[in-house]
This record gives sequence, C-alpha cells and structure tokens, in this order.
Amino acid sequence: MSEFLAEVEQAVARACPPRSYPAPGPGFGDATLTAFSWQIVAAHAADQRIVDAEHRGAWDLLLRDVQRLVGELRSLIDIRLVPYERYSGPEDMRVDVVNHRRLEVSTLHCVHPLWTPEQNCEFRVAHDILGHVLRPHPFSLAGEYLASHDHMRHTDPAARQAVFTEVCMYASIRYTVGEYPEVQRAIAMPQFLARYEREFLAEPVSRA
Repeated sequence: MSEFLAEVEQAVARACPPRSYPAPGPGFGDATLTAFSWQIVAAHAADQRIVDAEHRGAWDLLLRDVQRLVGELRSLIDIRLVPYERYSGPEDMRVDVVNHRRLEVSTLHCVHPLWTPEQNCEFRVAHDILGHVLRPHPFSLAGEYLASHDHMRHTDPAARQAVFTEVCMYASIRYTVGEYPEVQRAIAMPQFLARYEREFLAEPVSRA
C-alpha cells in the first residue's frame, strides 16, 4: 500500500474505527451469488414499497457514519461530482486517488427516497474508498459483495440492513438484469441478509 493510501486508511479508522466482519466462506462464488441475486431481483420487483419504515433507522445510521468518514477524507482527496461514470474499474480509480488526490463520483441514478443527491454521493464516496480504493475489489457481482464486507466493517452493526440494500441488492440487479433502477428504494431485506451471512460467510457474524 502506498504512503498516501496509508494516510487514507488512517483517516477512515479515525472516522469509523474498524469492526469485525467475516471473510467469504466456501459457498461464495460467481454461480452461487448469481442464483442468490436472481432471487433478490424477484423479491425487489414484488415489493412495491418506496421506504421500509421499520428499518428506516438503518439508513440514518449509515448516513451518519458515511458523513463522518467523508468529512475526514475531504482534507486528503478532491471529491468531484460528475454526470457520468468516470472509472472502468478499481485500478484507474485507485490511480486517480493516489496520483492526483482526486475521486470523481457519478451523479447518475441518484434519486433516493431518504437521501438528497449530495448525501447519496457521499455514500458513493465511502463505498468507493472502502471497497475499491483501499481494497481494490473489481466492478463485478462478487466484487461488489466483497466491497460490502469492507463497508460493514466501518459502520454501526444496526446499519447493515441499509448497506446490504445499497450495495448488494443494487449490485444484484445491475449484474443480472443489466442496469440500475433509475429511482432507488430504501427497502431492507433482512431475510436475504441473514441467509447471505449464513450461507456465504466463513464464520458467524458478530452483532457488536
């Protein structure tokens, strides 16, 4: 890891001290994740809610941690909002951060029922830094699920339902159907998160 990325990692740790979250287990793989993702897609299509009132607090906690993290990063990285997808993969994203101290974040598909576009982009900054810059997971179905693990390690455990929706549910749609929904919905999927943690992780999940 470069000296600058070490600074970024220290800033992340100051804002959101790391927690434990298991590594993938033997059930984690492209075929099993794809089959699991199609079931998520079907459940998402069948659920017409815009906001899951029961789990709304998970999004509030996630945003709190995201804003704390992004606040630490702003002194290190020039964060720019752009109306296009800037990077083709984690490699060129990482090069931009390391060589130019810059991260460009897409404002596409940014309509969210609980967050403003600016707040949604703050979440994307946190996701990109945690899951694609500090840990260069690929832009793929498996890569996004792995990126969610890194985000789970830097947020309140009570926010994990929101992380699963914002990363895993939308990645499941993107890498099966082929595109992101134009408008996001804040719907928790506790049954799928519980099943994912049971079937795809190497050990039980700590709730602390």
